[in-house]
Amino acid sequence: MIPLKTQSLFRPSTRRYFITIIGVLILVCFLCFIKETGIRHLKWQVGPKGYFNGTAADDSFMLEHIRTLKLTPPSTEPYNLTKPITYDTSGYGRAPVLDKLLNNMTGGFFVEAGAYDGERMSNTLHFEHYFGWSGLLIEANPLLFHQLQTKHRRAYTIHSCLSLHPVAEMVRFDFPANALLGRINDKKKEGDLNQCFPLYSLLLALDRTRVDFFSLDIEGDELKVLKTIPWDKVQIGLIEVEVQHVHEGRKAVRHYMESVGFTFVQDINLDSIFISKKVFK
Repeated sequence: MIPLKTQSLFRPSTRRYFITIIGVLILVCFLCFIKETGIRHLKWQVGPKGYFNGTAADDSFMLEHIRTLKLTPPSTEPYNLTKPITYDTSGYGRAPVLDKLLNNMTGGFFVEAGAYDGERMSNTLHFEHYFGWSGLLIEANPLLFHQLQTKHRRAYTIHSCLSLHPVAEMVRFDFPANALLGRINDKKKEGDLNQCFPLYSLLLALDRTRVDFFSLDIEGDELKVLKTIPWDKVQIGLIEVEVQHVHEGRKAVRHYMESVGFTFVQDINLDSIFISKKVFK
């Protein structure tokens, strides 16, 4: 026979009491976990498909997402290029101009937005191959990004676009038959959404605030991207911007770059080159 006191523990009212206490303790622990990890922000940061829209550039949850799920580390395999590497991989005599401005720097870090397939007309491949640089290659076109990853570049790669505002954004793209001209279309109401991150977010995800060379070629929205950069938190030494398609015009780009401490160097083909007075004194 079970003693009377032991029997009382099995009464329905007693069981309900203990279940309630345990439930409250679990809820308290979960709320503490949310407070510590930042998941409390998840409701407005991440949409139904896991996208970020309107999220602050330095949001810790988003940075961890970029770091662990979006960035592909540099390849350790041999290059898989269609042609032998030439010194001036981008053409138009860029390489000697850039090398002179950078004083033949070795071991630098680049960012190339609009990286295409990572080989053809690459503005950064010669830094990587001849001077031991690494960096970040950004490409929004899914077909080109797939080709880029097959090249085995010694740089991080990400399938993304750069935000036109200092927050993460979801946008729609136009990818016409000429894949070179893919660009954001903010008037487009149908089609797949594409994830854009601020440049600053990508750099924070890589624990970097200095870039030695930044190549920006995104078919028209270059000035908007430049204006998202917090220049008091990021150092960029040399910038090459395609200005041919910029909506605001070539002069607007030059005026803005000079306003944030850069000096115009020269134009090469469709691009303008600027050097930082602060980084390269």
